[in-house]
Amino acid sequence: MQSFIIVLGMFLTFQVNTITRNASSVVLTRFDEPARKKISLEIVNNLVKENYDSVRKDFAPALKQELSAERLAEGWKKLIETTGTYTEVASSTVNAVNGYNQVKVRCKFKKGNATVEVTFNEEDQVLGLYLKP
Repeated sequence: MQSFIIVLGMFLTFQVNTITRNASSVVLTRFDEPARKKISLEIVNNLVKENYDSVRKDFAPALKQELSAERLAEGWKKLIETTGTYTEVASSTVNAVNGYNQVKVRCKFKKGNATVEVTFNEEDQVLGLYLKP
């Protein structure tokens, strides 16, 4: 599980660094909290239903290219092995992280909790997805 989180984390770091190098400053001027929460909850629901292609629907092109449905399935299954069967969403919060908006969806599972973190660009596209036990 940790290796999957690290791989996704390294990819997100690469994406953020690439964008930062290509712009003098990255500041999101538009912030649609309800839309981003909705997209994040849809991602969780699609993970639970094992609709991995649907999870990727709102991915930015670079993330869509790098994170296949198969890799998503692998990561989700590893999370389930660690935390047990998914039961419900406990909470969701929106934060600003390095100039990007991130939604953290705290989920309850039979053996514990986990967080699905979704990072967005200005166009409401998903730049990063973390599955954290």
